[in-house]
Amino acid sequence: MKIGRDKNYKIGQIRFNFINKHYGHIKAIIIRNNKTKITSVFISTGPTSENSDNIEMTGKLAINGKEGKYFIKRVRTYDSKTYTDLFIEDVLNKEDLSKSDKIYEIYLENKKSQPR
Repeated sequence: MKIGRDKNYKIGQIRFNFINKHYGHIKAIIIRNNKTKITSVFISTGPTSENSDNIEMTGKLAINGKEGKYFIKRVRTYDSKTYTDLFIEDVLNKEDLSKSDKIYEIYLENKKSQPR
């Protein structure tokens, strides 16, 4: 597990988002009009979020005394300024990485089918 601190966001890192108070597995970095937004699959300590079941992780993510055990199915995009400088890399096992990727793929498919 690699732990570091910087503002150079990278896909695959896990960073804390202080707006929604969850750790996010970064899936996309979007730069438009000199603003950086980050899309993440978020990790939760509980089995549900916003009246929806979360997806249980095979492993656990223990950070700052809290144990993340679930992926939240709703993928969100936030301004990069809402993420802390502290990042974690290479902490998800293959199964959990696959689950996170699948959640993001479903998000992209749903986004394509929505009218603009």
